[in-house]
Amino acid sequence: MTARLPWGPTVPLRPFFGILATAPRPEYGRISSVEPREFGGNIDCKEFVPGTSLFLPVFVPGGKFSVGDGHAVQGDGEVCLTALETCLRGTFELVLHKSMTLAVPRAITPTHYIALGLNEDLDDAAKQALREMIAWLVAMKGWTRSEAYVFCSLACDLHVTQLVDGIKGIHAMVRRDAI
Repeated sequence: MTARLPWGPTVPLRPFFGILATAPRPEYGRISSVEPREFGGNIDCKEFVPGTSLFLPVFVPGGKFSVGDGHAVQGDGEVCLTALETCLRGTFELVLHKSMTLAVPRAITPTHYIALGLNEDLDDAAKQALREMIAWLVAMKGWTRSEAYVFCSLACDLHVTQLVDGIKGIHAMVRRDAI
């Protein structure tokens, strides 16, 4: 579970799927698989390890879930356009939550709640991720928006998911044991 780079360093591997998506909105027509959007796609979030529950909006009958883009390891931001790509095999359980309405994907990992922000502008992606986390905390805990906002200032970490695919990504993370 390590990779030795040709110039010497050894990097520990932490495999994950870079692309997890439902089908996009039909009005988009044919689109690239490079940019992540509200339906998921090329999210490249290294936090989506085994045991993660990812919540994706559904825009077409049947959802049409797809997965791929296996990464053996990647740093936050995927700064060099690519991770250490690899073949992966996974097992997925798909559950339809008819009462759930999402603007962008959310995830629950074994250790964190994660809200995503996706935008061409990194600042706007950060605002979206933070606003999504605040809304989630309000819904989960019954806190006021002000209470959730203060909590996020103390206990929510913003990480750059990716910088390279046109649409930038930020993921807001709150430890599950913190709430």
